[in-house]
Amino acid sequence: MPPRGGSIASPPALPRGVPSWPRHPLHYERPLLLASVACVEEAALALRFPIGIIDLKDPRDGALGACRPEVWRTTAALRDRVAPQTLLSAALGEIRVPGDARRMASRAALAARLGFDFVKVGLACAAATAEAALVAVVAASRSAAAEALRARVIAVSCVDAAVPGALRPMDLPLVASLGGADGCLLDTATKDGRSLTDHLSLEEAARFAGECRGRGMIVALAGSLGIGHLPRLVPLRPDVIGARGALCREGREGRLDRGRLILFHDALRVARRSIASAASRDRQAAAAPGPDGAPVQRPTSR
Repeated sequence: MPPRGGSIASPPALPRGVPSWPRHPLHYERPLLLASVACVEEAALALRFPIGIIDLKDPRDGALGACRPEVWRTTAALRDRVAPQTLLSAALGEIRVPGDARRMASRAALAARLGFDFVKVGLACAAATAEAALVAVVAASRSAAAEALRARVIAVSCVDAAVPGALRPMDLPLVASLGGADGCLLDTATKDGRSLTDHLSLEEAARFAGECRGRGMIVALAGSLGIGHLPRLVPLRPDVIGARGALCREGREGRLDRGRLILFHDALRVARRSIASAASRDRQAAAAPGPDGAPVQRPTSR
């Protein structure tokens, strides 16, 4: 498969601790919006806008339901034709028992061959099972495509999942790192109107983000998130914020709506710029000299 985006064939060297993104889009403003779509028609709509990541999943089959392979193929071809810089993600499903790993690895290999940039793997299992499964999925992605083009593996844990003995969400960064994953996503499994922040405090979310960054992994947050959540979550500096229900006219099982997509995208851009402006003011204040002309150490607003 030929390289997409020009520079990916010879990616620049990344500083230590910086996640290895597909095509290394260090110029992208973060957090990127991950817009989940359920079919080719919705993907075609999303591709008309500067969405960071288009994520294919079947919402009728849970938070990580996998779409049919023909949907993957058609969407990947469409992306390559009309918006080659847009990143593509595919939900693979959930790993509950060790035997699920082979099925997830097979799906990961197919997604990598089709040119997907990310694959999401749910871990509704014990930590040891999760680590072994991630090793298999990462190996499948690596074997299916060159390193620069392979699908990055995102390990997913649902903060509201009540599976006895399952991996705890706050342990996800460690287990994902041991399994060779490229990033972590916190989501919700039960779509009952409650969001990520109803199950997880901002302090816990910040600690999760810090754990991921400390291991050089991508940080992603999702789970029935709406525009109102952005001012609280964007300051945590996640790399990705995912949404589905807020982008649809009749909830997550409805159809993607152009107006709602634009509103969410614009709200995220405003939140990003607000945080960037605050950080710039902090830097200027910290660099301002004191009465004696020496720099003064001032507390920042974060």
